[in-house]
Amino acid sequence: IACIGGNPEIAMVIGSLYSNDNPAPGSSLKKMVITAPDGAVIRYDADAGALSATGMKTANLEASVSVTLKTPVVECTQHLKAATFEITQGGKMTGSVEHSGGSFTSNGVQVDNHGHGGVKPGDSWTQETR
Repeated sequence: IACIGGNPEIAMVIGSLYSNDNPAPGSSLKKMVITAPDGAVIRYDADAGALSATGMKTANLEASVSVTLKTPVVECTQHLKAATFEITQGGKMTGSVEHSGGSFTSNGVQVDNHGHGGVKPGDSWTQETR
């Protein structure tokens, strides 16, 4: 802040003076960098079109109506927890899946609790899948 004539009422903010001890947060005018006191950093690189946020312990995104992630791929590299979910265009699951507490329905059939007619008791196999 420069106070011309010593009067703070007409003071103006002038640019920062960067040095080895006080380096600029970014290496380009097309990069926006915000650094918090705890070391968390939010960066946007306009040339690359890339946004990153690192160094925080938790992050919260809250919206009153919806949040849209419009991209070809959304990747979660660790445990994903959701209260509910809906898949509308198919997909694939790989690996073991455990279900507990509540019913599991597929194409109108409750998988975990349903019967079959015409099944012979014992070690007989009725038809198809083994």
